[in-house]
Amino acid sequence: MKGTGTRREDGPSSALMTLLRAIASRDQQRASRLLDASPGLAQQVSELGATRQVSTAYYFKEIELRRT
Repeated sequence: MKGTGTRREDGPSSALMTLLRAIASRDQQRASRLLDASPGLAQQVSELGATRQVSTAYYFKEIELRRT
């Protein structure tokens, strides 16, 4: 099932990944600044993601650090 948001190709260094990393690390101020600067990020859909062959770039270490 495909998402209904705005579709754009994004890699691990994209604005969407920057926003997701800010959210994963619970950095509310940074996430808010990113959304203020680019409100469309809230509806953006990631067409790429982790696979067995390529997972490191999409791994959120911030989430793991919160669990320990």
